[in-house]
Amino acid sequence: MISKALLTAVLVCGAVAAVLPRDTTITVPDEVVYHAESEEICIPTKWIDVVIFFFGNYFAHAATVVKFPGEPHHIIALNMLLVVLFPCLGAGRGLFVLSRRAALFSKDPLQQALQAQALCMVVRAPTWTPRAGQSLRSLSLRPTTVPGTAEKDADEYWRIAHSEDLPGEYKKFASYSGPFQILTRTPPWLLMNFEWSTKHIQVLKDYQISGVCELPDGYELAYVPANARVARATMTPEQLRCLLGPSYDLAAAVIAIVQIFYACYTLYRSRGFQITTYGYAAFGFTVLPYLLMSLVNLLGTLATPSYAKLSLVQTEIMDEAIARGGRFTDVVGTLASEPLRVEDLIVFTASFQPHGGEVWCQLGDRVCESGSIEPLDGTGFLSEPVKMDNREPETPPSAPLLNDKEQERPTLICPSCYSFQTVSKAASSTSIRHRNNHFGPRSALFAAAVWVTAALPLIPIGVLSRFHSGEHSTLAQRAWILAWYIVGIISVSNPFFSDWIVEKGMRAAIERLTAFKKNRSSRGLVLRVYLLAGLSVSVVGFFLIFGTPAIGRLVVVAQMLMAYGNCTSLKG
Repeated sequence: MISKALLTAVLVCGAVAAVLPRDTTITVPDEVVYHAESEEICIPTKWIDVVIFFFGNYFAHAATVVKFPGEPHHIIALNMLLVVLFPCLGAGRGLFVLSRRAALFSKDPLQQALQAQALCMVVRAPTWTPRAGQSLRSLSLRPTTVPGTAEKDADEYWRIAHSEDLPGEYKKFASYSGPFQILTRTPPWLLMNFEWSTKHIQVLKDYQISGVCELPDGYELAYVPANARVARATMTPEQLRCLLGPSYDLAAAVIAIVQIFYACYTLYRSRGFQITTYGYAAFGFTVLPYLLMSLVNLLGTLATPSYAKLSLVQTEIMDEAIARGGRFTDVVGTLASEPLRVEDLIVFTASFQPHGGEVWCQLGDRVCESGSIEPLDGTGFLSEPVKMDNREPETPPSAPLLNDKEQERPTLICPSCYSFQTVSKAASSTSIRHRNNHFGPRSALFAAAVWVTAALPLIPIGVLSRFHSGEHSTLAQRAWILAWYIVGIISVSNPFFSDWIVEKGMRAAIERLTAFKKNRSSRGLVLRVYLLAGLSVSVVGFFLIFGTPAIGRLVVVAQMLMAYGNCTSLKG
Protein backbone atom coordinates (compact mmCIF):
# COMPACT_ATOMS: atom_id res chain seq x y z
CA MET A 1 0.00 0.00 0.00
CA ILE A 2 2.81 2.38 0.88
CA SER A 3 4.47 1.67 -2.47
CA LYS A 4 1.26 2.40 -4.35
CA ALA A 5 0.74 5.65 -2.49
CA LEU A 6 4.33 6.72 -3.16
CA LEU A 7 4.05 5.92 -6.87
CA THR A 8 0.76 7.83 -7.12
CA ALA A 9 2.30 10.87 -5.43
CA VAL A 10 5.24 10.85 -7.84
CA LEU A 11 2.95 10.71 -10.87
CA VAL A 12 0.76 13.52 -9.57
CA CYS A 13 3.77 15.71 -8.84
CA GLY A 14 5.15 15.01 -12.27
CA ALA A 15 1.87 15.91 -13.96
CA VAL A 16 1.62 19.15 -11.99
CA ALA A 17 5.24 20.02 -12.77
CA ALA A 18 4.60 19.49 -16.46
CA VAL A 19 2.02 22.26 -16.63
CA LEU A 20 3.68 24.73 -14.27
CA PRO A 21 6.00 27.47 -15.70
CA ARG A 22 9.64 26.39 -15.78
CA ASP A 23 12.97 28.19 -15.76
CA THR A 24 14.77 27.41 -19.09
CA THR A 25 18.18 28.14 -17.60
CA ILE A 26 20.44 25.11 -17.76
CA THR A 27 23.38 24.92 -15.41
CA VAL A 28 26.42 23.36 -17.14
CA PRO A 29 30.08 22.96 -16.21
CA ASP A 30 32.50 25.79 -16.94
CA GLU A 31 34.02 24.07 -20.01
CA VAL A 32 30.63 23.38 -21.58
CA VAL A 33 28.77 26.04 -23.61
CA TYR A 34 25.04 25.99 -24.27
CA HIS A 35 23.71 27.74 -27.40
CA ALA A 36 20.02 28.43 -26.79
CA GLU A 37 19.38 29.57 -30.38
CA SER A 38 20.26 26.20 -31.87
CA GLU A 39 19.73 24.20 -28.64
CA GLU A 40 23.23 22.74 -28.70
CA ILE A 41 25.65 21.85 -25.96
CA CYS A 42 29.27 22.32 -27.02
CA ILE A 43 32.37 20.95 -25.35
CA PRO A 44 35.94 22.03 -26.15
CA THR A 45 37.15 20.70 -29.50
CA LYS A 46 40.12 18.35 -29.57
CA TRP A 47 42.45 17.92 -32.52
CA ILE A 48 41.05 14.47 -33.13
CA ASP A 49 37.65 16.12 -33.66
CA VAL A 50 39.19 18.36 -36.33
CA VAL A 51 40.74 15.33 -38.04
CA ILE A 52 37.41 13.49 -37.97
CA PHE A 53 35.63 16.52 -39.45
CA PHE A 54 38.22 16.83 -42.23
CA PHE A 55 38.16 13.13 -43.03
CA GLY A 56 34.38 12.71 -42.98
CA ASN A 57 33.51 15.93 -44.81
CA TYR A 58 36.50 16.43 -47.12
CA PHE A 59 38.88 13.51 -47.60
CA ALA A 60 36.34 10.67 -47.88
CA HIS A 61 34.66 12.37 -50.85
CA ALA A 62 37.80 11.70 -52.91
CA ALA A 63 36.72 8.05 -53.19
CA THR A 64 33.75 9.13 -55.31
CA VAL A 65 35.86 10.65 -58.11
CA VAL A 66 34.93 9.32 -61.54
CA LYS A 67 37.76 7.37 -63.15
CA PHE A 68 38.31 7.72 -66.88
CA PRO A 69 39.04 4.59 -68.98
CA GLY A 70 42.56 3.25 -68.63
CA GLU A 71 43.72 5.84 -66.10
CA PRO A 72 47.00 4.84 -64.39
CA HIS A 73 47.23 4.73 -60.61
CA HIS A 74 49.32 7.89 -60.26
CA ILE A 75 46.73 9.91 -62.20
CA ILE A 76 43.95 8.51 -60.00
CA ALA A 77 45.92 9.40 -56.86
CA LEU A 78 46.62 12.91 -58.15
CA ASN A 79 42.93 13.38 -58.97
CA MET A 80 41.99 12.40 -55.42
CA LEU A 81 44.45 14.91 -54.01
CA LEU A 82 43.20 17.68 -56.28
CA VAL A 83 39.51 17.11 -55.51
CA VAL A 84 40.25 17.25 -51.78
CA LEU A 85 41.66 20.71 -52.40
CA PHE A 86 39.13 21.73 -55.07
CA PRO A 87 36.01 19.54 -55.14
CA CYS A 88 34.56 21.43 -58.10
CA LEU A 89 37.27 19.80 -60.22
CA GLY A 90 35.76 16.42 -59.38
CA ALA A 91 32.31 17.73 -60.26
CA GLY A 92 33.67 18.81 -63.65
CA ARG A 93 34.86 15.27 -64.34
CA GLY A 94 31.44 13.92 -63.42
CA LEU A 95 29.72 16.41 -65.72
CA PHE A 96 32.03 15.43 -68.56
CA VAL A 97 31.08 11.77 -68.09
CA LEU A 98 27.38 12.68 -67.99
CA SER A 99 27.76 14.62 -71.22
CA ARG A 100 28.90 11.43 -72.97
CA ARG A 101 25.71 9.64 -71.74
CA ALA A 102 27.17 6.23 -72.65
CA ALA A 103 24.72 3.88 -70.96
CA LEU A 104 21.61 6.06 -71.15
CA PHE A 105 21.06 6.04 -74.91
CA SER A 106 22.97 3.03 -76.22
CA LYS A 107 22.69 -0.69 -75.66
CA ASP A 108 25.50 -1.63 -78.05
CA PRO A 109 28.68 -2.34 -76.01
CA LEU A 110 30.89 -0.85 -78.73
CA GLN A 111 28.89 2.38 -78.82
CA GLN A 112 28.92 2.52 -75.03
CA ALA A 113 32.71 2.28 -75.06
CA LEU A 114 32.90 4.92 -77.80
CA GLN A 115 30.73 7.36 -75.86
CA ALA A 116 32.70 6.68 -72.67
CA GLN A 117 35.95 7.56 -74.52
CA ALA A 118 37.26 4.02 -74.03
CA LEU A 119 38.36 3.52 -77.66
CA CYS A 120 41.66 4.71 -79.08
CA MET A 121 43.44 4.61 -82.43
CA VAL A 122 46.99 4.85 -83.73
CA VAL A 123 48.04 8.25 -85.09
CA ARG A 124 51.28 9.80 -86.26
CA ALA A 125 53.31 11.55 -83.58
CA PRO A 126 55.01 14.95 -84.02
CA THR A 127 58.32 13.09 -84.53
CA TRP A 128 56.97 11.05 -87.45
CA THR A 129 58.77 11.17 -90.82
CA PRO A 130 57.88 9.52 -94.14
CA ARG A 131 59.88 6.66 -95.61
CA ALA A 132 61.05 6.09 -99.14
CA GLY A 133 58.40 4.43 -101.26
CA GLN A 134 55.52 6.01 -99.36
CA SER A 135 52.77 8.20 -100.79
CA LEU A 136 50.82 10.66 -98.65
CA ARG A 137 47.65 12.64 -99.18
CA SER A 138 45.92 15.50 -97.36
CA LEU A 139 49.22 17.37 -97.11
CA SER A 140 49.36 21.13 -96.69
CA LEU A 141 52.10 23.66 -97.24
CA ARG A 142 53.29 25.84 -94.40
CA PRO A 143 53.17 29.48 -95.51
CA THR A 144 56.46 31.35 -95.51
CA THR A 145 54.73 34.50 -94.29
CA VAL A 146 52.67 34.39 -91.11
CA PRO A 147 49.45 36.45 -91.15
CA GLY A 148 49.54 39.50 -88.92
CA THR A 149 46.52 38.31 -86.96
CA ALA A 150 48.14 34.99 -86.05
CA GLU A 151 49.04 34.37 -82.45
CA LYS A 152 52.55 33.40 -81.48
CA ASP A 153 51.63 29.81 -80.58
CA ALA A 154 48.85 29.44 -83.14
CA ASP A 155 48.15 26.04 -84.62
CA GLU A 156 49.81 25.37 -87.99
CA TYR A 157 46.48 24.71 -89.70
CA TRP A 158 45.15 27.97 -88.30
CA ARG A 159 48.11 29.78 -89.87
CA ILE A 160 47.46 28.11 -93.22
CA ALA A 161 43.76 28.97 -93.20
CA HIS A 162 44.53 32.63 -92.49
CA SER A 163 47.39 32.97 -94.97
CA GLU A 164 46.81 35.82 -97.42
CA ASP A 165 48.79 34.38 -100.35
CA LEU A 166 48.04 30.68 -100.10
CA PRO A 167 47.58 29.98 -103.86
CA GLY A 168 50.84 31.73 -104.63
CA GLU A 169 52.71 29.58 -102.11
CA TYR A 170 51.45 26.40 -103.77
CA LYS A 171 52.16 27.66 -107.28
CA LYS A 172 55.74 28.32 -106.27
CA PHE A 173 56.31 24.67 -105.36
CA ALA A 174 54.16 23.04 -108.07
CA SER A 175 55.77 19.82 -109.37
CA TYR A 176 58.60 20.32 -106.88
CA SER A 177 61.09 17.47 -106.46
CA GLY A 178 63.79 17.70 -103.84
CA PRO A 179 64.55 17.86 -100.12
CA PHE A 180 61.86 18.98 -97.73
CA GLN A 181 60.90 19.55 -94.13
CA ILE A 182 57.82 18.03 -92.56
CA LEU A 183 55.71 18.78 -89.48
CA THR A 184 53.09 16.34 -88.21
CA ARG A 185 50.12 18.05 -86.59
CA THR A 186 46.62 17.22 -85.35
CA PRO A 187 44.32 17.93 -88.33
CA PRO A 188 41.08 19.88 -88.03
CA TRP A 189 38.98 16.84 -89.00
CA LEU A 190 40.16 15.19 -85.78
CA LEU A 191 40.26 18.31 -83.62
CA MET A 192 36.81 19.58 -84.56
CA ASN A 193 35.10 16.28 -83.75
CA PHE A 194 36.16 16.49 -80.10
CA GLU A 195 34.08 19.60 -79.41
CA TRP A 196 34.75 20.75 -75.80
CA SER A 197 37.26 17.99 -74.95
CA THR A 198 40.02 19.17 -77.29
CA LYS A 199 42.45 19.25 -74.35
CA HIS A 200 42.29 15.49 -74.16
CA ILE A 201 42.91 14.10 -77.66
CA GLN A 202 46.19 12.20 -77.29
CA VAL A 203 46.35 9.19 -74.98
CA LEU A 204 49.07 9.99 -72.49
CA LYS A 205 51.79 7.59 -71.47
CA ASP A 206 51.15 4.92 -68.83
CA TYR A 207 47.46 4.58 -69.70
CA GLN A 208 46.35 0.95 -69.68
CA ILE A 209 45.71 -0.58 -73.13
CA SER A 210 43.94 -3.89 -73.68
CA GLY A 211 46.05 -6.59 -75.33
CA VAL A 212 49.39 -5.95 -77.02
CA CYS A 213 50.16 -2.41 -78.14
CA GLU A 214 53.71 -2.05 -79.48
CA LEU A 215 54.03 1.30 -81.19
CA PRO A 216 56.96 1.86 -83.57
CA ASP A 217 58.90 5.11 -83.47
CA GLY A 218 56.88 8.06 -84.69
CA TYR A 219 53.45 6.85 -83.58
CA GLU A 220 51.19 7.45 -80.61
CA LEU A 221 47.60 6.85 -79.55
CA ALA A 222 44.63 9.20 -79.72
CA TYR A 223 41.05 8.86 -78.54
CA VAL A 224 38.37 8.05 -81.09
CA PRO A 225 35.83 10.91 -81.26
CA ALA A 226 32.33 10.13 -80.02
CA ASN A 227 30.74 10.78 -83.43
CA ALA A 228 33.05 8.40 -85.34
CA ARG A 229 31.42 5.56 -87.26
CA VAL A 230 33.17 2.53 -85.78
CA ALA A 231 32.30 -0.88 -87.23
CA ARG A 232 32.44 -3.84 -84.88
CA ALA A 233 35.19 -6.39 -85.47
CA THR A 234 34.26 -9.90 -86.53
CA MET A 235 33.25 -11.37 -83.19
CA THR A 236 30.18 -12.15 -81.13
CA PRO A 237 28.70 -9.54 -78.77
CA GLU A 238 29.81 -11.68 -75.83
CA GLN A 239 33.41 -11.72 -77.08
CA LEU A 240 33.29 -7.98 -77.67
CA ARG A 241 31.96 -7.31 -74.19
CA CYS A 242 34.67 -9.53 -72.72
CA LEU A 243 37.40 -7.57 -74.54
CA LEU A 244 35.97 -4.18 -73.61
CA GLY A 245 35.45 -5.18 -69.96
CA PRO A 246 32.73 -2.69 -68.96
CA SER A 247 31.72 -2.60 -65.30
CA TYR A 248 29.89 -0.35 -62.88
CA ASP A 249 31.78 0.96 -59.86
CA LEU A 250 29.20 0.03 -57.23
CA ALA A 251 31.63 0.67 -54.37
CA ALA A 252 32.09 4.29 -55.48
CA ALA A 253 28.32 4.65 -55.82
CA VAL A 254 27.72 3.38 -52.27
CA ILE A 255 30.43 5.67 -50.89
CA ALA A 256 28.89 8.60 -52.76
CA ILE A 257 25.46 7.91 -51.26
CA VAL A 258 26.91 7.70 -47.74
CA GLN A 259 28.89 10.91 -48.24
CA ILE A 260 25.85 12.74 -49.58
CA PHE A 261 23.84 11.93 -46.46
CA TYR A 262 26.75 12.75 -44.16
CA ALA A 263 27.33 16.10 -45.89
CA CYS A 264 23.62 16.90 -45.60
CA TYR A 265 23.79 16.11 -41.88
CA THR A 266 26.80 18.42 -41.44
CA LEU A 267 25.00 21.16 -43.34
CA TYR A 268 21.87 20.67 -41.22
CA ARG A 269 23.90 21.09 -38.03
CA SER A 270 25.34 24.39 -39.26
CA ARG A 271 22.01 26.18 -38.86
CA GLY A 272 21.41 28.52 -35.95
CA PHE A 273 24.28 29.79 -33.82
CA GLN A 274 27.05 28.68 -36.21
CA ILE A 275 25.64 30.80 -39.04
CA THR A 276 24.98 33.67 -36.62
CA THR A 277 28.59 33.50 -35.47
CA TYR A 278 30.44 33.07 -38.78
CA GLY A 279 27.91 34.10 -41.44
CA TYR A 280 28.69 32.96 -44.98
CA ALA A 281 32.13 31.83 -43.79
CA ALA A 282 30.61 29.15 -41.51
CA PHE A 283 32.65 25.96 -41.63
CA GLY A 284 29.49 23.91 -42.18
CA PHE A 285 29.04 25.57 -45.58
CA THR A 286 32.41 24.28 -46.80
CA VAL A 287 30.92 20.80 -47.28
CA LEU A 288 28.60 22.08 -50.04
CA PRO A 289 31.12 21.74 -52.93
CA TYR A 290 31.91 18.20 -51.75
CA LEU A 291 28.21 17.40 -51.53
CA LEU A 292 27.76 18.65 -55.08
CA MET A 293 30.76 16.65 -56.30
CA SER A 294 29.54 13.40 -54.75
CA LEU A 295 26.06 13.91 -56.21
CA VAL A 296 27.36 14.57 -59.74
CA ASN A 297 29.84 11.70 -59.50
CA LEU A 298 27.07 9.37 -58.33
CA LEU A 299 25.03 10.24 -61.41
CA GLY A 300 28.08 9.82 -63.63
CA THR A 301 28.91 6.44 -62.11
CA LEU A 302 25.37 5.19 -62.69
CA ALA A 303 25.14 6.61 -66.22
CA THR A 304 28.41 5.32 -67.63
CA PRO A 305 30.24 2.01 -67.20
CA SER A 306 33.88 2.17 -66.20
CA TYR A 307 36.69 0.60 -68.20
CA ALA A 308 39.95 -0.55 -66.66
CA LYS A 309 41.70 -0.41 -70.05
CA LEU A 310 41.40 1.34 -73.38
CA SER A 311 40.62 -0.73 -76.48
CA LEU A 312 42.16 -0.33 -79.93
CA VAL A 313 40.34 0.43 -83.18
CA GLN A 314 41.86 -0.38 -86.57
CA THR A 315 42.56 2.53 -88.91
CA GLU A 316 44.62 3.23 -92.00
CA ILE A 317 47.37 4.65 -89.81
CA MET A 318 47.44 1.44 -87.73
CA ASP A 319 48.14 -0.51 -90.93
CA GLU A 320 50.92 1.96 -91.68
CA ALA A 321 52.38 1.41 -88.20
CA ILE A 322 52.18 -2.38 -88.61
CA ALA A 323 54.22 -2.06 -91.82
CA ARG A 324 56.90 -0.35 -89.71
CA GLY A 325 57.02 -3.12 -87.11
CA GLY A 326 54.09 -2.28 -84.85
CA ARG A 327 52.10 -5.06 -83.22
CA PHE A 328 48.55 -4.82 -81.92
CA THR A 329 46.01 -7.30 -80.57
CA ASP A 330 42.50 -7.20 -79.10
CA VAL A 331 41.29 -4.82 -81.81
CA VAL A 332 37.55 -4.35 -81.24
CA GLY A 333 36.50 -2.35 -84.30
CA THR A 334 37.40 -0.58 -87.52
CA LEU A 335 37.30 3.13 -88.34
CA ALA A 336 37.38 3.50 -92.12
CA SER A 337 38.80 6.50 -93.95
CA GLU A 338 36.66 8.64 -96.22
CA PRO A 339 37.38 11.29 -98.87
CA LEU A 340 38.31 14.60 -97.31
CA ARG A 341 35.91 17.49 -97.71
CA VAL A 342 38.39 20.36 -97.86
CA GLU A 343 37.51 23.50 -95.90
CA ASP A 344 39.69 26.61 -95.49
CA LEU A 345 42.75 24.69 -96.75
CA ILE A 346 44.58 23.67 -99.90
CA VAL A 347 45.73 20.04 -99.82
CA PHE A 348 47.78 17.90 -102.17
CA THR A 349 49.55 14.56 -102.43
CA ALA A 350 53.22 13.69 -102.51
CA SER A 351 55.43 10.66 -103.06
CA PHE A 352 58.78 10.04 -101.42
CA GLN A 353 61.84 8.36 -102.89
CA PRO A 354 65.45 7.74 -101.84
CA HIS A 355 68.08 10.13 -103.09
CA GLY A 356 71.71 10.06 -102.04
CA GLY A 357 71.07 8.71 -98.57
CA GLU A 358 68.14 11.05 -98.05
CA VAL A 359 64.44 10.93 -98.77
CA TRP A 360 63.18 13.41 -101.32
CA CYS A 361 59.60 14.34 -102.08
CA GLN A 362 57.75 14.69 -105.37
CA LEU A 363 54.85 17.12 -105.04
CA GLY A 364 51.80 17.07 -107.28
CA ASP A 365 50.99 19.90 -109.66
CA ARG A 366 47.28 19.81 -108.82
CA VAL A 367 45.72 20.70 -105.53
CA CYS A 368 42.34 20.40 -103.83
CA GLU A 369 41.10 23.81 -102.81
CA SER A 370 38.45 24.68 -100.25
CA GLY A 371 35.05 23.32 -101.27
CA SER A 372 36.39 20.33 -103.20
CA ILE A 373 36.71 16.68 -102.16
CA GLU A 374 40.05 14.91 -102.10
CA PRO A 375 39.79 11.27 -103.25
CA LEU A 376 41.22 8.52 -101.10
CA ASP A 377 43.75 7.38 -103.71
CA GLY A 378 44.81 10.88 -104.77
CA THR A 379 44.45 9.92 -108.45
CA GLY A 380 45.48 12.69 -110.80
CA PHE A 381 47.14 14.85 -108.20
CA LEU A 382 50.74 13.98 -108.99
CA SER A 383 52.38 15.73 -111.88
CA GLU A 384 53.28 12.34 -113.27
CA PRO A 385 53.47 8.79 -111.90
CA VAL A 386 56.57 8.49 -109.79
CA LYS A 387 58.36 5.18 -109.92
CA MET A 388 59.75 4.43 -106.51
CA ASP A 389 63.16 2.83 -106.41
CA ASN A 390 64.52 1.80 -103.02
CA ARG A 391 68.04 1.40 -104.39
CA GLU A 392 70.46 4.16 -103.54
CA PRO A 393 72.04 5.89 -106.56
CA GLU A 394 75.74 5.22 -106.95
CA THR A 395 76.57 8.87 -107.62
CA PRO A 396 74.30 11.55 -106.23
CA PRO A 397 73.65 14.46 -108.57
CA SER A 398 75.83 17.47 -108.00
CA ALA A 399 72.87 19.86 -107.59
CA PRO A 400 69.42 19.32 -106.16
CA LEU A 401 66.47 19.28 -108.53
CA LEU A 402 65.20 22.69 -107.48
CA ASN A 403 63.80 25.51 -109.53
CA ASP A 404 66.37 28.09 -110.52
CA LYS A 405 64.35 30.95 -109.03
CA GLU A 406 63.46 29.23 -105.82
CA GLN A 407 66.16 27.59 -103.76
CA GLU A 408 63.89 26.89 -100.80
CA ARG A 409 62.77 23.72 -99.14
CA PRO A 410 59.03 23.44 -98.69
CA THR A 411 57.71 22.69 -95.21
CA LEU A 412 54.94 20.12 -95.45
CA ILE A 413 52.20 19.88 -92.84
CA CYS A 414 51.26 16.21 -92.51
CA PRO A 415 48.04 15.20 -90.70
CA SER A 416 48.38 12.80 -87.80
CA CYS A 417 45.44 10.84 -89.25
CA TYR A 418 43.32 10.83 -92.38
CA SER A 419 39.70 11.91 -92.58
CA PHE A 420 37.44 9.22 -91.12
CA GLN A 421 33.78 8.31 -91.32
CA THR A 422 31.44 10.06 -88.90
CA VAL A 423 27.84 9.44 -87.92
CA SER A 424 26.56 12.93 -88.68
CA LYS A 425 27.75 14.84 -91.71
CA ALA A 426 26.39 18.08 -90.30
CA ALA A 427 28.69 17.73 -87.29
CA SER A 428 31.78 16.85 -89.32
CA SER A 429 32.63 20.36 -90.49
CA THR A 430 36.34 21.08 -90.36
CA SER A 431 36.15 24.82 -90.91
CA ILE A 432 39.10 26.47 -89.20
CA ARG A 433 37.96 30.03 -89.72
CA HIS A 434 34.62 29.33 -88.04
CA ARG A 435 35.49 27.06 -85.14
CA ASN A 436 32.90 28.59 -82.86
CA ASN A 437 30.16 27.99 -85.41
CA HIS A 438 31.25 24.38 -85.73
CA PHE A 439 31.14 23.67 -82.01
CA GLY A 440 27.70 25.24 -81.96
CA PRO A 441 25.37 25.93 -79.05
CA ARG A 442 25.93 22.49 -77.53
CA SER A 443 29.47 23.32 -76.45
CA ALA A 444 28.40 26.72 -75.16
CA LEU A 445 25.56 25.14 -73.21
CA PHE A 446 27.89 22.54 -71.73
CA ALA A 447 30.41 25.20 -70.70
CA ALA A 448 27.62 27.24 -69.12
CA ALA A 449 26.31 24.15 -67.32
CA VAL A 450 29.77 23.46 -65.90
CA TRP A 451 30.21 26.97 -64.53
CA VAL A 452 26.66 27.17 -63.18
CA THR A 453 27.00 23.79 -61.48
CA ALA A 454 30.28 24.81 -59.89
CA ALA A 455 28.65 27.97 -58.53
CA LEU A 456 25.55 26.20 -57.15
CA PRO A 457 26.91 26.05 -53.55
CA LEU A 458 26.64 29.84 -53.40
CA ILE A 459 22.83 29.60 -53.56
CA PRO A 460 22.21 27.78 -50.25
CA ILE A 461 24.96 29.84 -48.64
CA GLY A 462 23.16 33.03 -49.65
CA VAL A 463 19.74 31.72 -48.63
CA LEU A 464 20.84 30.54 -45.18
CA SER A 465 23.27 33.34 -44.31
CA ARG A 466 21.98 36.17 -46.51
CA PHE A 467 25.70 36.74 -47.08
CA HIS A 468 26.06 38.37 -43.67
CA SER A 469 29.57 38.36 -42.29
CA GLY A 470 28.50 37.01 -38.89
CA GLU A 471 29.09 38.33 -35.40
CA HIS A 472 32.52 36.84 -34.78
CA SER A 473 34.03 35.93 -38.19
CA THR A 474 37.32 37.60 -38.99
CA LEU A 475 38.38 39.23 -42.23
CA ALA A 476 41.02 36.53 -42.74
CA GLN A 477 38.46 33.75 -42.35
CA ARG A 478 36.09 35.32 -44.86
CA ALA A 479 38.89 36.08 -47.32
CA TRP A 480 40.32 32.54 -47.29
CA ILE A 481 36.91 30.89 -47.61
CA LEU A 482 35.85 33.15 -50.49
CA ALA A 483 39.20 32.70 -52.27
CA TRP A 484 38.79 28.93 -52.01
CA TYR A 485 35.26 29.09 -53.46
CA ILE A 486 36.39 31.26 -56.39
CA VAL A 487 39.49 29.24 -57.28
CA GLY A 488 37.45 26.04 -56.97
CA ILE A 489 34.89 27.32 -59.45
CA ILE A 490 37.64 28.28 -61.89
CA SER A 491 39.27 24.84 -61.62
CA VAL A 492 36.20 23.08 -62.99
CA SER A 493 36.98 24.26 -66.53
CA ASN A 494 39.51 21.47 -67.23
CA PRO A 495 38.49 17.95 -66.12
CA PHE A 496 41.88 16.69 -67.33
CA PHE A 497 43.96 19.02 -65.18
CA SER A 498 45.86 16.17 -63.51
CA ASP A 499 46.88 14.74 -66.90
CA TRP A 500 48.15 18.17 -67.90
CA ILE A 501 50.23 18.45 -64.73
CA VAL A 502 51.84 15.04 -65.22
CA GLU A 503 52.41 15.17 -68.98
CA LYS A 504 53.06 18.84 -69.68
CA GLY A 505 54.72 19.64 -66.38
CA MET A 506 56.55 16.83 -64.63
CA ARG A 507 57.27 14.50 -67.56
CA ALA A 508 58.34 17.27 -69.93
CA ALA A 509 60.68 18.71 -67.30
CA ILE A 510 62.21 15.30 -66.57
CA GLU A 511 62.78 14.60 -70.27
CA ARG A 512 64.44 17.97 -70.80
CA LEU A 513 66.61 17.54 -67.73
CA THR A 514 67.68 14.11 -68.98
CA ALA A 515 68.55 15.52 -72.38
CA PHE A 516 70.53 18.39 -70.88
CA LYS A 517 72.27 16.04 -68.47
CA LYS A 518 73.87 14.26 -71.41
CA ASN A 519 75.25 17.58 -72.58
CA ARG A 520 78.26 18.16 -70.34
CA SER A 521 79.34 21.38 -72.00
CA SER A 522 79.12 24.75 -70.29
CA ARG A 523 76.07 25.56 -72.39
CA GLY A 524 74.39 22.35 -71.21
CA LEU A 525 75.09 23.28 -67.59
CA VAL A 526 73.58 26.72 -68.10
CA LEU A 527 70.51 25.17 -69.73
CA ARG A 528 70.07 22.75 -66.82
CA VAL A 529 70.29 25.55 -64.27
CA TYR A 530 67.88 27.66 -66.32
CA LEU A 531 65.39 24.78 -66.62
CA LEU A 532 65.58 23.94 -62.92
CA ALA A 533 65.03 27.58 -62.01
CA GLY A 534 62.09 27.84 -64.39
CA LEU A 535 60.60 24.60 -63.09
CA SER A 536 60.96 25.77 -59.49
CA VAL A 537 59.30 29.09 -60.26
CA SER A 538 56.46 27.27 -62.06
CA VAL A 539 55.86 24.87 -59.17
CA VAL A 540 55.98 27.65 -56.58
CA GLY A 541 53.71 29.84 -58.69
CA PHE A 542 51.22 27.02 -59.18
CA PHE A 543 50.94 26.32 -55.46
CA LEU A 544 50.78 30.02 -54.62
CA ILE A 545 47.88 30.56 -57.01
CA PHE A 546 45.95 27.33 -56.56
CA GLY A 547 47.27 25.60 -53.46
CA THR A 548 47.41 28.52 -51.04
CA PRO A 549 43.63 29.19 -50.93
CA ALA A 550 42.94 25.49 -50.31
CA ILE A 551 45.49 25.26 -47.49
CA GLY A 552 44.33 28.58 -46.06
CA ARG A 553 40.75 27.31 -46.03
CA LEU A 554 41.79 24.21 -44.04
CA VAL A 555 43.62 26.40 -41.52
CA VAL A 556 40.74 28.81 -40.89
CA VAL A 557 38.21 25.94 -40.71
CA ALA A 558 40.37 24.28 -38.07
CA GLN A 559 40.50 27.57 -36.16
CA MET A 560 36.71 27.92 -36.29
CA LEU A 561 36.21 24.33 -35.16
CA MET A 562 38.52 24.87 -32.17
CA ALA A 563 36.77 28.12 -31.23
CA TYR A 564 33.20 26.92 -31.77
CA GLY A 565 33.49 23.60 -29.97
CA ASN A 566 32.26 20.07 -30.51
CA CYS A 567 28.49 20.47 -30.35
CA THR A 568 25.61 18.08 -29.77
CA SER A 569 21.98 19.00 -30.45
CA LEU A 570 19.46 18.66 -27.63
CA LYS A 571 16.55 18.35 -30.04
CA GLY A 572 14.91 14.97 -30.20
